[in-house]
Amino acid sequence: MVAYFICLIIVVWTTWLAHKTRLYKAYSNFYILISFLVLVLVAGLRAESVGTDTSSYVRHYKNLNGAVESVFNSSFEVGFQTLEYISINISQEYWVFLTLIAFVTVSLYLKAIYCYSNIPYVSVLVFITLGYYTFFFNGARQGIACAFYALSIGAMINGKFLKYLIIVLVASLFHKTALITIPFYFLFRQKFSYNKLAVIVLLSLVSIFSFAKLIGFGTNISSKYEVYKSMEATGGESLTLFYVILCAFFILMRKEISRFDLKYYDIFLNMLIAGSVIFVVVIFSKGYVELTRIAFYFHVGVLFLWPLLFRNIRSFKQEIGTAFFIGHISYFFIFISQMGDLYPYKINSLFSMW
Repeated sequence: MVAYFICLIIVVWTTWLAHKTRLYKAYSNFYILISFLVLVLVAGLRAESVGTDTSSYVRHYKNLNGAVESVFNSSFEVGFQTLEYISINISQEYWVFLTLIAFVTVSLYLKAIYCYSNIPYVSVLVFITLGYYTFFFNGARQGIACAFYALSIGAMINGKFLKYLIIVLVASLFHKTALITIPFYFLFRQKFSYNKLAVIVLLSLVSIFSFAKLIGFGTNISSKYEVYKSMEATGGESLTLFYVILCAFFILMRKEISRFDLKYYDIFLNMLIAGSVIFVVVIFSKGYVELTRIAFYFHVGVLFLWPLLFRNIRSFKQEIGTAFFIGHISYFFIFISQMGDLYPYKINSLFSMW
């Protein structure tokens, strides 16, 4: 637990310093580099026991036994196979593979944050505390796909569908589920209204009652969804409640947003609502809880909602800021201790002597 909080403190602090010294590029880039290295090394040098799916990825990597030609014979998507190919040409030690995954994922997320967030250190704090950083500790392939998808935000904002499509197609080279996000481009660019929210609620109810058919459609994207039909592991009620409350909060605070920022705010708000709807549909239809992972593509919007809100609120700013900090730190503690086999954090045995 201590390792995660040390990581959080160092990364948020150096990101804050980078923001404060942004007029002095050499200093700012230095602080960004420090935060980047910390995030990469904490993820890359972890033991295979840290993260539910880490052991299966490591096992697969070890079973390759350095046989480069066998890399492209797996069922993984070609983008992920390419990462394995690059890694195994460097070393057969799995920490190299985990570090390469972290390098790609963190690079993409930080690129998105520094491009589209007006207060990067707030976005970074949300990125770590709400579990977007540790998500790829478990789902490495989808974690990379989500990181690529975060870069599509610029294309959505600027109305460049072709660029959005290209980024999504690249993301699908790491996890096919990214293809689901293509039609959402048109939804997310819509101005938020309560009438549209009512339509979304109605569609959610329809989805709950036709959940089996939706899963059947999902098999056209990935055969893995065929397995989900027979799986009954449920859960996630607390996460669902959390995101529904978060949606309600940002909807209520929308009146505080200036006309200039409202276009961007609505895009991120629509993303958050879409992700939360996925949670609601899966939970109330008693579907396999792992299906909620799809929501991570869209919940990335919350990384940019908080900075926009802090730039616009005038009253109760200190109270909201205090609640934001306490709430996220509390969530982080619970998330690390109870989800995804992230606790206890252990370093790779090759480096444990240090």
